[in-house]
Amino acid sequence: MNAWRVCQTRKLTLVVEADFVPCQGFADFPLPFSETMSTCAWGWLYSCGPTIYEMIEMDRCIYARGHSAAPVATLVCAEAARLLIEFAEKELTERNPNNYSYWDTYARMYLQRRGVNSYIAFRNYGEHGGIPNPEHKHAGLTANTHRADVLMSPLHFLPDYAKGSKFAFIKTRCYAKARGWGRLFFMRILEKNTLMTVSLRQRYEFVKFAVSRLISLY
Repeated sequence: MNAWRVCQTRKLTLVVEADFVPCQGFADFPLPFSETMSTCAWGWLYSCGPTIYEMIEMDRCIYARGHSAAPVATLVCAEAARLLIEFAEKELTERNPNNYSYWDTYARMYLQRRGVNSYIAFRNYGEHGGIPNPEHKHAGLTANTHRADVLMSPLHFLPDYAKGSKFAFIKTRCYAKARGWGRLFFMRILEKNTLMTVSLRQRYEFVKFAVSRLISLY
């Protein structure tokens, strides 16, 4: 929560985990939402298993409102930070802090009900470079690692999980990209219920965003 407390004093704050590896050109990448939304939005610059709920056109750009898990790299506005602290205090009071919790999913829902939406960057601005978290395995999760399905550009340096091996890195990246395509094919990025409730034009924007983001060398 200390990081979010700092975020309350600034317009937008970048919050990253210690094992986040940024892409080259990170500082030049665009915001995942319009600057006019910056008082009531937060962005996933790294997304693990992204799901897209809505395509929003503003300032002649298309933005994807959606959700991810694992807040490895997020862009947080002051209002989002205030609500995240409020949410965290509520969670610590109502849930057992010693149990594993999908708090990042609950947080998105908590903020959305209060008017702060989350947005998915077109491609990941970096990679989660850490080794598998034993807590995930102890909690019975089927996958105890998560990697970016697609990157904006090459990384600045090899992630820790590669252990200095470019081959291990490429192998992991190929698997992550294949998993991303699999999630798209099995309607995990674009949920069927969402697609059935939007117009044909909106459906086209959904599919265009989801497919084109995965067509990349990185």
